[in-house]
Amino acid sequence: MEIGKINSATISSIDKDSVTIRLADGALLSMGKKEMKEEYTEDATLDVFIYNDNKGVLVATQRIPYAIVGEFDFLEVVKVTKDGALLDWGIKKNLFLPSREQTTRLVEGESYLIYVLYDDNTKQIIGTMHVDEYLSDELPTFKRNDEVEILVTKETPLGFKAIINDKFQGLIYHNEVFEHVCPGMRTQAYIKGVREDGKIDLALQKQGYDAIETITEQL
Repeated sequence: MEIGKINSATISSIDKDSVTIRLADGALLSMGKKEMKEEYTEDATLDVFIYNDNKGVLVATQRIPYAIVGEFDFLEVVKVTKDGALLDWGIKKNLFLPSREQTTRLVEGESYLIYVLYDDNTKQIIGTMHVDEYLSDELPTFKRNDEVEILVTKETPLGFKAIINDKFQGLIYHNEVFEHVCPGMRTQAYIKGVREDGKIDLALQKQGYDAIETITEQL
């Protein structure tokens, strides 16, 4: 069982308002039928998201949050309290952002870049704004024109910073932007190059001969 992530499960039994699912490690969880996308029969397999409800009880749902553990996203602040903030997570439960994990004063209704993690101390899934701590410092092995998924995070004088595959940080220079780009945007991009220091340059279109070949294939 991986708390805060998508798990494969098998339906063990079905009741009037809920089903019991069995996870790969043999653990059994109850899931309300309102949390299911469609009707299933016994022994059917399905993917579920597992998290702690407001009482700390492990529950499952087929509704997928905006970001699972290990992912980044811009989440909207629903409420600010003295202990932290509640963020719209895209499911029944809001994501808790503790005060210690905040880097600026939060405004209700505004969205901020968040990394989702499992806190071993509290045994809860929480958010943090200390996103740089969770970007990889490994040397990237990308090659020119490798296709990647990016989350645009910030505009700078040089261009737009973006998180690549929920792991690395890259930059799209302004002169490489030929369409509307803004923070919070998720899109496909291509590796323009990886520098000796590990910094990654991105482009929204393929580069060189590969770009011509792609255009030719589309004609």
